[in-house]
Amino acid sequence: MSEYERLVYRGNFRCEIGVDYSGSFLSIDYGGGLDETEKVFPALLTAKLSYPELDRDVLIQPHAGEPIDRLAYIWGFYRRSMDNARRPFEMRSPLDKKLYLWRFADDSLSIELVNLFMGSTGLSLRQAYVRHVNTLEGGALDEGVENPSTV
Repeated sequence: MSEYERLVYRGNFRCEIGVDYSGSFLSIDYGGGLDETEKVFPALLTAKLSYPELDRDVLIQPHAGEPIDRLAYIWGFYRRSMDNARRPFEMRSPLDKKLYLWRFADDSLSIELVNLFMGSTGLSLRQAYVRHVNTLEGGALDEGVENPSTV
């Protein structure tokens, strides 16, 4: 069992996956169009999770414990990570079905309340590397499974 909490997406959501090379290169510009660039750090995956319908009437049980509504789950998950100094969490990428460590990229979360029973929000994520946590090529966590389960 991992020491990191796993974000479980339930219900209606959208996920946009990207790659960010900012901070990956070390460059020197000699002038006159001559430069040298070296890749010194790996690119990081990015993700934007959109939850258009966070229903308070539908209970889920993402982990052991009491069932919780989807809006409270997302709110609580974000708060736990940020209250613990942006603690990384596990999430399976819908693109390649591999498990990665992620951090929330934004320092704030807002939820739009559509009515008393429904809300919506979006979360920006950035892949995280943690010292002493072994990863495979590309940063995926080594699950010891050749074909991980689907999202």
